[in-house]
Amino acid sequence: MQPYGIPVGISEDWDRPGTMSASNGNGLGSIGQQIVPLSDYIHAHVMPYYHNNLNEAGSWAYIHAQILWYKKYINLPLIISEVSF
Repeated sequence: MQPYGIPVGISEDWDRPGTMSASNGNGLGSIGQQIVPLSDYIHAHVMPYYHNNLNEAGSWAYIHAQILWYKKYINLPLIISEVSF
């Protein structure tokens, strides 16, 4: 889509270890490494509900950590496209 001037992003769980992110959570996994260079922005599914049913305080800490991860490892414009508490 890039040759046609249409921005591209993927909506996915970037914190899925071993696929989108590395197995240890530090950096991108094999699929994430292939997708980022083809992307203009990132759709983020930041869903603390699915991570140990976090309470409100834990949820905000999780969301903050996720945003820092995106900035550190992907560094593309970010759209938080799904949040579930």
